[in-house]
Amino acid sequence: MSRSDRLWLNPIVAICAVIGVIAGGIAGALFPISVTYRATAQIAMVPGPGLTTAESSAYWEILTHGQVSRTAAAVFSDPRWTAGAVSAAGVSASDLKLTAGAVPDTTMVSITADAPTRHAADAAVAHLIENAMPEVSAVSAPFHVRVVSPPDGGTAVATSRTQVILAGVLGGLVVGSALGIGRTWLRTRER
Repeated sequence: MSRSDRLWLNPIVAICAVIGVIAGGIAGALFPISVTYRATAQIAMVPGPGLTTAESSAYWEILTHGQVSRTAAAVFSDPRWTAGAVSAAGVSASDLKLTAGAVPDTTMVSITADAPTRHAADAAVAHLIENAMPEVSAVSAPFHVRVVSPPDGGTAVATSRTQVILAGVLGGLVVGSALGIGRTWLRTRER
């Protein structure tokens, strides 16, 4: 049996690994899990009313290339809206994350807010839509901008307790094994 095989088969390594797994599992179980709420709204870019069938078809052709919805998403993403959304949400700027992006292969823009409460997430999205919509409409003309689905009440987004415990167990196994191998290696060098 080689020297490296003896390191792995040493009972000290096994004991340290088991202790590490138990300590890591306990640490994972006690680790606090934060919950974030996500509110989402969908905005659609559509041809204006009163168009002939030919005109409407041409407008849809332009919309399907996605540039109009990407431009609208860029306006919704502008940082100047953040301070007002933070104020409306009643949270600190570090607790609120606002994003807007064009939904691929559609004429839609998705606006999302992540915040510590449902109310804060909804309020941030509603404030962003209310304040940015006039400018989005102006840069998107002659297309119309419509809210297809308003903020949806905020969905809870959290890391599962099981994932945290498994991460603790794995980390404990690695650290415990490393300590056991290191201790065994040092003892064999002393001899």
